[in-house]
Amino acid sequence: SFYVINKMLISSEGVLISSWTNQIDITIPKEVKKIGDYAFMNCQNLYYVCISEGVKRIGDWAFGLCKSMHTVIVPNSVTSIENHAFLGCIALKSIDIPNGVTHIGAVAFFNCKSIDKLLIPHSVISIGGAAFNRCSSHIKLHSDNPHYQIENEMLIYSSKEVISCWSTSKHIEIPNGVIEIGERAFVFCKLINTVEIPDSVKRIEDFAFGG
Repeated sequence: SFYVINKMLISSEGVLISSWTNQIDITIPKEVKKIGDYAFMNCQNLYYVCISEGVKRIGDWAFGLCKSMHTVIVPNSVTSIENHAFLGCIALKSIDIPNGVTHIGAVAFFNCKSIDKLLIPHSVISIGGAAFNRCSSHIKLHSDNPHYQIENEMLIYSSKEVISCWSTSKHIEIPNGVIEIGERAFVFCKLINTVEIPDSVKRIEDFAFGG
């Protein structure tokens, strides 16, 4: 039911379950189809990760709290980046989300404050709350994405819901026309002193301004 490659435990279904490698640079074996939940969480030595073609999902907390990780190569086969997948990867500078990814989970890149650039491709149709909170200001959106827009360093869904904010400003103005401030949208945005919410807003969801 299981086998081990380079100190990585893999199931017969192709799920990478756990790793106890001390290597700085790793390549995910070609047999892997999914990087499982918590698989590399808190692996402090990781610096460079190459995910092999064939992996379709990066699971919850898969690389969470890998505080030394600098570069991740994500293949075109990946379609889903789950909740907390890269949360707290404070040294992460280089990652390209390939066109073909349709889902980015809640707080997936939370506090990835060193990212040089991150482009949300036009294939993405679902993004969870606080996905990019406390990131650098280099979050961009592909011009052909019909589902989202970026305004004042806030990610806004086409239904006029604020999803995530990475602004370092002390004063935040929610754009006029926004109807909903989504779950965790401003969670742990600790630099904010004042927020102007327009009359168009009808709902403020759970934990929207938590912390």
